[in-house]
Amino acid sequence: MSFNVTKKTPAEKIKSEIFPSCLIIDEPEDGRIGFHIECNCSWEPEHGLEITILDGKLVYLGAFESRGAWDEFAPNDEWNFVNNV
Repeated sequence: MSFNVTKKTPAEKIKSEIFPSCLIIDEPEDGRIGFHIECNCSWEPEHGLEITILDGKLVYLGAFESRGAWDEFAPNDEWNFVNNV
């Protein structure tokens, strides 16, 4: 299935096209919890989707790059869709 995501695509439609496949829990640092979720998605079958959460806050949403929760996430990274909200 071909699925094109744009800024106008409703969130409910996007959610129905995301298929979580792996939960990666990063080793805690300073009592802080971080993890990321590897997902398959219909619009990016090659790279998939990565959701990274640190201390309950979404810090990365984009193509899967296997980045840990402790990595630096540049506020001007246009490929991190957290920055585009």
